[in-house]
Amino acid sequence: MILPDMAAESGAWNVLGDQIAPATSRYIVRGEDLDTLAIAIEKMGGTVTAELEIISSLGALLTEDQHTMLAASSAVTSIFEDHAVRLQGAKADKQAACTKNPGTYASQITQADLLHASGVDGSGITIAFVDSGIDTQSSTLIKDNGKSRLLGAYSLLGSPEDSSGHGTHLVSVATQANAGPGICGSDSKLGIAPGADVVSVRAFDEMGDGTYLNVVQALDLVLDLKDVHDIRVVNLSFSSAPRSAYWEDPVNQAVMRLWAEGLVVVTSAGNFGPDPMSVTVPGNVPYVITAGAMTDSYTKTQSDDRVASFSGAGPTHEGFIKPDLVAPGGHLLGAVGQDKQMAMDLADFQDPAHPDFLMASGTSQASAVVSGGAALLLEIDPLLSNDDVKCLLMGGARPALQSDGEPIYSPFRQGAGLLSLHGAINATLKNCANDSLDINAELDLGAHPLGPVTANANDEFEIVRPDGSVWGEGRVWNKGSFWNEVQGPVCNPDKGSVWNEVQGPVCNPDKGSFWNEVQGPVCNPDKGSVWNEVQGPVCNPDKGSFWNEVQ
Repeated sequence: MILPDMAAESGAWNVLGDQIAPATSRYIVRGEDLDTLAIAIEKMGGTVTAELEIISSLGALLTEDQHTMLAASSAVTSIFEDHAVRLQGAKADKQAACTKNPGTYASQITQADLLHASGVDGSGITIAFVDSGIDTQSSTLIKDNGKSRLLGAYSLLGSPEDSSGHGTHLVSVATQANAGPGICGSDSKLGIAPGADVVSVRAFDEMGDGTYLNVVQALDLVLDLKDVHDIRVVNLSFSSAPRSAYWEDPVNQAVMRLWAEGLVVVTSAGNFGPDPMSVTVPGNVPYVITAGAMTDSYTKTQSDDRVASFSGAGPTHEGFIKPDLVAPGGHLLGAVGQDKQMAMDLADFQDPAHPDFLMASGTSQASAVVSGGAALLLEIDPLLSNDDVKCLLMGGARPALQSDGEPIYSPFRQGAGLLSLHGAINATLKNCANDSLDINAELDLGAHPLGPVTANANDEFEIVRPDGSVWGEGRVWNKGSFWNEVQGPVCNPDKGSVWNEVQGPVCNPDKGSFWNEVQGPVCNPDKGSVWNEVQGPVCNPDKGSFWNEVQ
């Protein structure tokens, strides 16, 4: 067998002197008409491997020469090489499982437990997970009433069973009905939406590896299953490095189509932070809800809560502010069978009394928390659109602020703040997410927007308001800096790190701003804002700062 990178352009010769066929590579080929596109591929000698109706594309095997000829065909809109995609996995913090404050804090810190107490648990809402599959014998699939929450298990890789454990862990974080096993127990449900139903689509193998082609096929399947299982939320906890503008990426194109069809798409920000511009595909899509991760540092006090150092940071390459918000993603407990790859890799983080549960960290887990939260909002009001859900989640989020009101983290690290479901259901914002964007115009007409973030001559990030004024000029959001993740306060030991307990929007019509609103007024009294754009220096010796983003 010859490896693709060993083949010459027009063929290769083995040691016996026999000519072998030129090596082929996998591509995603887009065109206006799939039948015409298939004829063009086959005419060039290529092989069609898959139909990707969701993005009007075909999977194809092509040689380099075939690729060159096909690119010149009038039937082809674009050709994208099939790249690797990985699930977002990270080990828990270096601490034995279930000591101090264990991995069951997500429902309390997001205030999901308050909704559970009032009878809201996500019942009637279906969350689809495109991941490594599902362990069909896992306890996470059993609701309080003893019925299964699994409506369907599908796969692009043979069996839908989860040999990795990653997918099952996320389903557990989002929906586990019991309070957690053994000494990890608590009085609250482990999952954010313990009444929700689940659809699993396997696109990744036991090591967490996948391809663009498989992921797009999985997203195509989710769209086909949308009405079959009444899917409302889609959880995407995987990543790939951006290789193009977000709108040219095939995975992003499929994700945007899901959003255009009304699905709430929640993605992970990626585990490549804290450097700026480290948010990954598909979290760089401006329309979707991109979740960063925070941790409670194993304690019940808020003074050491922090954005996790691995959490991907914005802005995106197109100038959009990401993540949209942060959620618990550090050392979260979830169900994973002992025979799964994840359990073997994280054996030190298993619950001592119940090894079918282990703690894991990552923006994958944060994404699952947010997906569960979206399900709770949709149970309360099934008529909410996906833009409405995003608006409420961001509008109800609690920004990390100092006692004087100045932000502890830049918006490129914490987005609108920490997920607060109590805040979300009480938020009064309307039409505040994506209202200056037009996803249908983008998908159908190619009208691609750019975000409000620019970089000045000193490589400092600035947020440009629609009226042309600039917020952040001279601040210290430098692209080359390392955003230090400290365990406590930087400048003032007395203030600590506090997720601001605000109910409703933080809005100042003169200087406020809502994320990524690139047209029209940035903030007005009718719509409000989730971020207080404080002017003046970030840090001075008298009052200090927690941003600590100076070179």
